[in-house]
Amino acid sequence: MGYCIDLTDNKFKIKKENEFNVLIALKEFAEKNTHIRWVDNVVIEEANDIFSAFEEIRYILSYDDNGDFILSYYSGEKLGDDEVILNAIAKYVEPNSYLQFCGEDGEIFRYVFDGETCKEKIPKISWE
Repeated sequence: MGYCIDLTDNKFKIKKENEFNVLIALKEFAEKNTHIRWVDNVVIEEANDIFSAFEEIRYILSYDDNGDFILSYYSGEKLGDDEVILNAIAKYVEPNSYLQFCGEDGEIFRYVFDGETCKEKIPKISWE
């Protein structure tokens, strides 16, 4: 049994011109990391498009009005390797993008992209 999370907010974007780069980065990651938890790396390696590769890691993409890729949905068990996987494509994700989740225990966290890396952030909550 895993840790269930729901996507509660996001500002995630990959420019359409980076589609091929992201697909190659995910394929290279899957080829080098054959023990990705809850992911069939062969599905990613054989993916013909970015949608199929992202679907295997349970992140569902769609297009925005400009034809860029945005995240439209995620709900399920945390992969456990999310931050590692997202770092494989971080340099192609628009800076200041983020994915915010709420865990089954009410814990809130984000994956934040700075244009080079992806880091997990935990909020500091103040009742003042």
